[in-house]
Amino acid sequence: NIDESEVEVDQDNNERLWSDNRILALIDLVKEYDKLFETTLKKNVWSRIAVDLNRMFQQKNEFTQKNVETKWKGLKRTYKSLKIKNNTSGNHRRRWQFYNAMDMVLGKKPEIHPPATCSSNSGLKCNINITESETRTETSESNCTDNDTENRPESSSGYNSSFSKKRKCVPNANDRHKEKMARQDKFLDLFSRNDKQNVNNGW
Repeated sequence: NIDESEVEVDQDNNERLWSDNRILALIDLVKEYDKLFETTLKKNVWSRIAVDLNRMFQQKNEFTQKNVETKWKGLKRTYKSLKIKNNTSGNHRRRWQFYNAMDMVLGKKPEIHPPATCSSNSGLKCNINITESETRTETSESNCTDNDTENRPESSSGYNSSFSKKRKCVPNANDRHKEKMARQDKFLDLFSRNDKQNVNNGW
């Protein structure tokens, strides 16, 4: 079993090690080395950040790869939790002194944005938004019908676009009608000729 006094001493040392200024320095260094995390072994990047912190605050190896990485994981966990809670309706916004600094580093990361959030007011809500205007545009482009915009209010630009599409459809309909009538006339002409020929032949 771990002695409670040892745990308290460890917590005190951790608090002394991670003052507010040192935490902000850690966040700045992670932001600076952000691209390096994608191309280099993460363990090596954390070691480099530890060296920078020791030099910055004139410490003799007090910052290590392990305690620096552990501290960052804790900061990241706190930020992500607050991000989700603050973005969920029905919750009171919670403040955290390092939130803005962390948001500069992690705000646009895909891992921070969940595919859906759930609240007591709105239930499950997807974070992928499709606007009504985009849906109408896709529908009007894939279908060409006379009642496409019937009984539906639209903006002037949307109305002009729909009217233009309808005008393009009308000539096509007229052409098809003319072709149909021409085929009928041709058939009647052939039928009439054949009927006269049968009469002349005494059939």
